[in-house]
Amino acid sequence: MKKLNNKKLIYIFLIFFWGYDFLFVPFYDVFEHINTTWLISKGYLPYRDFFQNHNPLLWWVSLPFIPIFEYLNSAIILYFFRGIGFGCFLLCIYWLLKLCKEFKFPVSQNTLFFFIGFNPLIYRHLTFSPDNPLVLFTIIGLYYYMKWKETDRTKELSVSFFSFFIGFMFLQKMLFLAIPLFAFILFDILDGRLKIKNFVIASIPSIIGITSFIAYLVCTQSFNSYLENNVILNYLINGFKLEPGLELIDFIYLITLCSSCIFVLLKKVNSSFNFFNIISLLTFIITISFGVPFLYYLELSIFLMTPSFVYVLNFFITKRYLKYIAFLLGGIAVLETLLVPCIFVPYKLKVNALEQYKTAQYVLDNVPKGEKVFNGDINCFSLFHENFHPYWHNLSLNGFKSKELYWGLSFDEVRKQIKKEKPYIFFAYYPPTSKKTEQDFSNWSVFSIKLDKEILEMYEKEPEFGFYIRKK
Repeated sequence: MKKLNNKKLIYIFLIFFWGYDFLFVPFYDVFEHINTTWLISKGYLPYRDFFQNHNPLLWWVSLPFIPIFEYLNSAIILYFFRGIGFGCFLLCIYWLLKLCKEFKFPVSQNTLFFFIGFNPLIYRHLTFSPDNPLVLFTIIGLYYYMKWKETDRTKELSVSFFSFFIGFMFLQKMLFLAIPLFAFILFDILDGRLKIKNFVIASIPSIIGITSFIAYLVCTQSFNSYLENNVILNYLINGFKLEPGLELIDFIYLITLCSSCIFVLLKKVNSSFNFFNIISLLTFIITISFGVPFLYYLELSIFLMTPSFVYVLNFFITKRYLKYIAFLLGGIAVLETLLVPCIFVPYKLKVNALEQYKTAQYVLDNVPKGEKVFNGDINCFSLFHENFHPYWHNLSLNGFKSKELYWGLSFDEVRKQIKKEKPYIFFAYYPPTSKKTEQDFSNWSVFSIKLDKEILEMYEKEPEFGFYIRKK
């Protein structure tokens, strides 16, 4: 019987790990993006007609799939889009390995593949969100920018700029990388390496793209709402706060990645690797300076800093008296990954993907089309129904402003809205017999509301899923 080599063992381990996460880790923002895409398919416009604080390209490219699953009336769309997100994640790995190999980064491809495939934000990679394509087009953009630095061909620079623009259209976090990159471009122009004429030519496709997007926002009367929701509001969501309960291990993990980048820069391995590390480190610093409410806001930075981490591991493992440091660093990364997606996320949310799928399918099977629902918080369920979720999906015709939407409404306002809109179904997980006051619950649990007598007379409790269904 042939022995399994290390490469095969890595693949087998990752397949089981990915399979577990694919089936069970909660869907997070998948409901938000599917429901947003469905609203667009019905003629609503993001920013103008309902609240959103992401850029729109993810919803636009997803539009063709919505009518198919709406016709099938199937919640399997959750796993379908999770599969697309996972495919995008695999492309991210491919392009990062390609970049490292082509520009001769002295890192083990197998080790890099393992620590990218087995990282603490895998639960975000295995989802349908704009972060995956942002990472993908960032890596592609960096690849072609570094190709331009080697060849001086304007074509490579143009492809690089346009890749960054596409990444921005998925998610505005691209601006965190654009700031240090622009500093490098400005230096190249001042140094005479990049002629202004070539810079302008390379920028034309991206300029056309961003101009077209601005024109779209203006023509649809969405520009002011876009600025408020996507720029001002996102800026106000600040504060460096890592995942509650894991602050120490998160902090150690991030310090390890940053220290790895600094170590590589001090070693002066090669010019390409140095450039990549400077961009990665500056992107991380700029990101946390704008505020990091959650660890997954650093998804791009973690992806970009991992090659340096792998280089440091390989460096220490070859030193007789330093190999234990390599084991310690590797152990930190593995522990962080085991804690966050496998233990912390399911424990915190107290729901898994299969339960969310069953809940969503129940709603599709039992709520008539055209009826409104009041979506849950983490226990979301709305796919193909209008809802007035006071975080992400509230139609502006209900009169709520974006700050109220994000930070949550008062419990009295939520009750008034239920009485006014009379949704067919809603979810409230405040225990009716609890002695706690509403203020004892966090803002994230805005659905933990005590239901007054009028609402209880209008609705009956569904025992299996915890819904309140409007009486006939």
